Amino acid sequence: MTFDKWIERINTEVRDFIKTIDEEYDCRMGTDFTCYLDESVIEWSVLCPEKCGQSFYENFVSRYPKANGFNLFTLSLLHEVGHLETEGEMIDDTRIRKRTITDEDYFNLFNEMIATDWAGRWIEKNFKKAVALDKQFTKTLKEFYAEVLD
Repeated sequence: MTFDKWIERINTEVRDFIKTIDEEYDCRMGTDFTCYLDESVIEWSVLCPEKCGQSFYENFVSRYPKANGFNLFTLSLLHEVGHLETEGEMIDDTRIRKRTITDEDYFNLFNEMIATDWAGRWIEKNFKKAVALDKQFTKTLKEFYAEVLD
């Protein structure tokens, strides 16, 4: 399969999931996991910076132990959905830039906390579905990496 076909497949799997949360949500591949509230769009990535990714994972699992063992991709995606789902509760913290604070301080920003809280509670309430979703994403990503990075 070509790189573009793989990206299309991953994007379809992500889109199929996020539309179960809200039909208005959409997604696209980006250079990082991020959320565009004004568009109701999540960008996902097949690459995660190791240090920041590990810090995010540890923070998430320390708060929601049921997430232990989940793929970083799944947790990151759920966190971004959490931003969309908690938009009405957010505060304006745009003056704070990630470059000026530690990872832990960033994860403790109000908007980041409530997005992770939403994601962690979703996993707890939908554990079997979450495990199945994680297995699906993990399988697809392993196949993608094996073929594309070979």
